[in-house]
Amino acid sequence: PLRRAITVPRAIVVGSEVEPKGASGREAEAPSRSVEPAAAARGQAGGPALPNAATMESVPDREYSIDCVLPPNEEDTDLENLHCVSAARAACKELPGDNEAEVVEDEELGKEVIELMGLEAELVLPTSSILPMLVLHVKSTSHFFWICIDFVDNTKKYRTFTISNKQSIVSVDETEAKLPLIIDEGWQRLCFNVEELTAKAFGSKYLTTYQVRVRGSVCVSKAFFQGHDYSDAELPSHLRVLG
Repeated sequence: PLRRAITVPRAIVVGSEVEPKGASGREAEAPSRSVEPAAAARGQAGGPALPNAATMESVPDREYSIDCVLPPNEEDTDLENLHCVSAARAACKELPGDNEAEVVEDEELGKEVIELMGLEAELVLPTSSILPMLVLHVKSTSHFFWICIDFVDNTKKYRTFTISNKQSIVSVDETEAKLPLIIDEGWQRLCFNVEELTAKAFGSKYLTTYQVRVRGSVCVSKAFFQGHDYSDAELPSHLRVLG
């Protein structure tokens, strides 16, 4: 695996620090079910729908748009009613140790957020976005947490970016790139350029993300994909941090 020291910028587009890697590697097993890119990703009771890599040959022209992940759309903004929250709670009950996933009122934001507590607590956010930038609004504490971006590239392989404040160096193998995250405590806006990261880490072309996973002790307020880096005022009202 590729390993080198890295300093990752805080709360900006991350992607320029990873060295290129050849696209060779073993073929990942492809799920049997295919999905089409959605204008707005919606959580489903059956969990994330995995794209069929064998049917993906090229990426259509991207528009100046946003794919909602959390909340999944402007109607389903009650976090308590989201499948991803109930699934996270159920999974925590089956795990050993102290792991919890709850919807809480954040005093600073004055809004409900999802709070994960415990190293194994995990929130799985299904999507089918082809847009290149993932934005997350998270509240970091003194504890460790991980952000995992599961995606497919043009070599028809399933790959993962694992980004964590516990990781100290870059490590890249055939299917996973582990990246360090330098983040201050409190609410932070993170924007990851998945398209650029894919080219630099695996030497391939990003096609689509099929799920985003957040694990560890952290609070999550918003998650969405974007074609360009929007200001908060340009976002739909249900994705804004302010107002």
